[in-house]
Amino acid sequence: MNASIPNKSLLSSLICILMIGLMSCNKEDDNEVTPLDKKIVFDLYSNNPGYSSGADTTIYSTNVLMLDKKDYANITSAKLVLSNLSTQSYMDGSDINAKIIVDLVDLTHNQPIPGSAIQTDNIPASAVVSSVDFLNNIPSTPFNLGIRIINPDPTKVSWRLYAASLVLQR
Repeated sequence: MNASIPNKSLLSSLICILMIGLMSCNKEDDNEVTPLDKKIVFDLYSNNPGYSSGADTTIYSTNVLMLDKKDYANITSAKLVLSNLSTQSYMDGSDINAKIIVDLVDLTHNQPIPGSAIQTDNIPASAVVSSVDFLNNIPSTPFNLGIRIINPDPTKVSWRLYAASLVLQR
């Protein structure tokens, strides 16, 4: 009997949900826990998977067409979560450790959102969460949100990304 392998997109979504679930129990102090209902999760990127184009910078618009910070006045933090980011040799497709930078971009004003960058050279990784809370760097006026992937060495390295999410915590 052959075992079926689950769809990679479904598997990536489940991994992302699991990571968000793990993030959902942040200890505020020794006696208090923040539940999942205190989070708002925006699915920014899901492309079954997305691959590099050989370019040094690739920018994608997201399904968040217009983000207005005033609509989320009770938010206390913002984090970027990436699911299944990996790098391969551009020549033979073998997995390699290489630097890739992923961050969020204000497409309306063509500006990166400071503090949202995830830089990693220790991949493949099933899930990566930004280490900095960049809520204060989100523009106060409405803007179109994008995700930018920077490949410092596109002639030797290609990347693959299954999903990216913006997690806002109340």
